[in-house]
Amino acid sequence: MIISSKLISLICILGLVHFLPAQISNEDSKFTKKGLPNSFLIGEFEHAYDELLEEYSRSLVSVCDNSNDKAYSIWSNVLVDINEQSKISNMDLNGLKLWINIFFENDGTIQHIVYYPKPNSKNMDFDKLTSFFTSFCKSYKMNVPLSSKCMLSATASFPLNVNK
Repeated sequence: MIISSKLISLICILGLVHFLPAQISNEDSKFTKKGLPNSFLIGEFEHAYDELLEEYSRSLVSVCDNSNDKAYSIWSNVLVDINEQSKISNMDLNGLKLWINIFFENDGTIQHIVYYPKPNSKNMDFDKLTSFFTSFCKSYKMNVPLSSKCMLSATASFPLNVNK
């Protein structure tokens, strides 16, 4: 009877170990590309984020006919517009340093801003920053349409040192 009790316990533990990753994956998979928030931290919603990376496989530079100058101009304008919106929204970005991925639609809108603070970034309420970026995504549209949807992976540091 003792052996079967231990065997049942072992089976339960092995079953639980097998069950837990499925639960985590199911939680993440409910956020498909369609239900994915406009902004989130890198590392959240990994499966849906991987789908985004596949869907937005073209880089901003490639969509700009491999012109670094044109892509940099677009990126600089987006940064300046983020900075201006932060002033209107009373969101202090000074001291913030980020790794950032921006997913552009071909009409000049931004579908997603996915980011992560760099180790030397100021500490802040990142839920508020996510809300700010979500609002920015919903209202922003570049003056320049793109030939296709694309992604930009870059770093951003505030205050800005960019000439618009």
